[in-house]
Amino acid sequence: EREHVHRRDRERAMRNRMRRNDSGAALFLVLFLIAALAGISSAFIVRVQQTNRTSGGVENEVIARYAAESGVEKAKALILARSASKDHEERTAIGDGEFTLTIRPESSSRYAVTSTGVYADGPVVFARVVYESVITLRNGGISTESIRRVRNGDAHGE
Repeated sequence: EREHVHRRDRERAMRNRMRRNDSGAALFLVLFLIAALAGISSAFIVRVQQTNRTSGGVENEVIARYAAESGVEKAKALILARSASKDHEERTAIGDGEFTLTIRPESSSRYAVTSTGVYADGPVVFARVVYESVITLRNGGISTESIRRVRNGDAHGE
């Protein structure tokens, strides 16, 4: 009977050791899964941030472009009203952007116009679009003969 008790004790001790080894493996597995999920979550967060920056850059450029176009429209209004018979420069805030407008008469009916639209936060410029136009008065109306658009340093003819 003693031998039988010893055998049971040894079996019980062996089962306890196996359980402890199993619990160590389970802990390792849980830690590995947590690390994997953290890695996947981090990659997802980085991707979302990149997407937000990209779409934010497009939005910033749209704001700058509309500001520059507003400057060209203001130049047309000033030229039609004959308020730009001499060199004219102004800076105007519009919405979240601003434009800087320069009108230089080349003749009594022809004007060189530069409108720079900017979206900035203080000294940090997020987007800049420049429209260079030649505007001509014709038969009481106005026409834009040529436009060259420069976007953040890249030239685009239109």
